[in-house]
Amino acid sequence: MGNVEYAISENTLELLYAASNTVNFEKSLEILIEISKSNVGRHDFASERVLYAVPSILYSLTNASHNQHHHIISLCFKLLRNLCAGEIANQNSFLELNGVTVVSNILRSEAVSSSPDKGLIRWGIQVLANVSLAGKQHQHAVWEELYPIGFVSLAKLRSKETCDPLCMVIYTCCDGNPELFRDISSDGGWPLMAEIVRTASSATSFGEDWLKLLLSRICLEESQLPVLFSKLQFVDIPEGEDTDSTVDHHSSEQAFLLQILSEIVNERIRDITISIDVALFLFGVFKKSVGILEHAVRGKSGLPSGSAAVDVLGYSLTILRDICAQDSVGDDRDNAEDVVDQCVTDDDNPFLREWGIWTMRNMLEGNTENQRIVSELKLQGSADVPEISALGLQVEVDQRTGRAKLVNIPSNERS
Repeated sequence: MGNVEYAISENTLELLYAASNTVNFEKSLEILIEISKSNVGRHDFASERVLYAVPSILYSLTNASHNQHHHIISLCFKLLRNLCAGEIANQNSFLELNGVTVVSNILRSEAVSSSPDKGLIRWGIQVLANVSLAGKQHQHAVWEELYPIGFVSLAKLRSKETCDPLCMVIYTCCDGNPELFRDISSDGGWPLMAEIVRTASSATSFGEDWLKLLLSRICLEESQLPVLFSKLQFVDIPEGEDTDSTVDHHSSEQAFLLQILSEIVNERIRDITISIDVALFLFGVFKKSVGILEHAVRGKSGLPSGSAAVDVLGYSLTILRDICAQDSVGDDRDNAEDVVDQCVTDDDNPFLREWGIWTMRNMLEGNTENQRIVSELKLQGSADVPEISALGLQVEVDQRTGRAKLVNIPSNERS
């Protein structure tokens, strides 16, 4: 026997060799992985009780220091993942054999190691994801094993390949179990959600929708956006600086969160309902962020701009735009005036101006009260626009009509 096989019982090896028709341990796992990719293969292996061998192998390897056997553990995880993909008999066997605990122990240990094997961790999380699809009993078993500390340690890995399946596990466990959604919307759960957003924001891209499903449910459907947004607040503010000043300190993670939510709202504009509390919170973020344009580096690019402050402003505005397309943020003079202001606040960023105009259009369409409010607004003074001044012109208010007009700058006032 090889170094690995000596720790594994004869009965376990015989089961693997009979199912794979080979007497090479590693080769037998590889063959079983391939066969179990099909529904027929998974069903046949369920009747042959192949899955019973795998937790036993993992348990033996962990007792013999699993750090020396990453490759074999990875093969075992891949086999378990395939066996538990929609095959209820295998999913139930995994639960009965205490597989959730065995896999979770390996994941916890690997996540905090000095050089975690992210591929191994990804496959292990995928095992739990497929098992959790079997139903509430399986979901609660996974949740009780890993929430919250185990999940947090996995979320801190800052890896797209582990974060995607982690979001799947969490969403699958919580979907249909409202009490679990309450867990992650509590003091014990916010560190987990904050770490997930931080990891997601550090990745170049996300090819799966589990993150969006999770954030949509928590931030929009459960109206918990204000809490999660605050948990992502930029922490490196100089000591003694006024955090309530008009120049808000926004983090790149806050900007990323609003970016994802803006995509969600835009994609599901016809079937998602945003509570008035979330809408008003976004409007508050927007109003507080407008002041940063006086201090931000301006540019003629869209979002993301590279500036967290500008991105928070822009994404909050795009979400408000889409919310207004389905319903008014509110028939409120201050709301309408603030959005009108944004249409002309940043002359150097046409994207923010365009989104402000679209938001205004959505607020006005079919809303006679908002139309009346805007129609009563008047230009309060002259506008200082450098591009116009360079032509020797300036904008003034016509005292008779209340409308803006271009006039020549007096020669004695020209610079």
